[in-house]
Amino acid sequence: MNNARRPTTACRSCSARPTRPRPRRPRLKQPPARRTFNQQRFVRWCQEAYDQGGVLTLLDLSLLSGLAESYAGQLLRQYEQEHAMTVPIRGTVHDIGPSVSHKAEVIRRYLRGQSPADIARELNHSQHAVDRYIKDYEVTRTLAQKFPLHEIPALAKHAASLVREHVQLIREYEPNLVFYSPEPAVAAQAAA
Repeated sequence: MNNARRPTTACRSCSARPTRPRPRRPRLKQPPARRTFNQQRFVRWCQEAYDQGGVLTLLDLSLLSGLAESYAGQLLRQYEQEHAMTVPIRGTVHDIGPSVSHKAEVIRRYLRGQSPADIARELNHSQHAVDRYIKDYEVTRTLAQKFPLHEIPALAKHAASLVREHVQLIREYEPNLVFYSPEPAVAAQAAA
């Protein structure tokens, strides 16, 4: 079964045991220190759950920490940007949600010449997901040379936001790639 668009009830459930905080935690008075502390424990908990065969959600992190889900998500996004890595939470591992940033990171690494196996390992993604992201990119790349950009989402059966992300990556990494443009005779007839 494809992990994308899979309801929570269809996902396998397992127990993961994040390590408990140390008995004596240092007093954190400065917000940057508190932010770093929370980021590090969220990443540690997510990695421990992933290593045990499970994944945590932002709700899980919220319940474990007593902090808001939105704040946990914000801290993880900041951590991922600062450290150029993907934290293994349910949304990224199971390819759930509107974000395409992890897909873009896979494609960036692919376009830089990194092997799909290395990409999967470094970004905590399955090989199947990485291969699918690359295939989707290649489809968009091919269609962009033959059809108008506004038609690609329907032709490729991809979200418009994903196609926009692919087009941005094409322009960044393959600036000499020629995009579709109507033939002069056809354009002249359409204008008349």
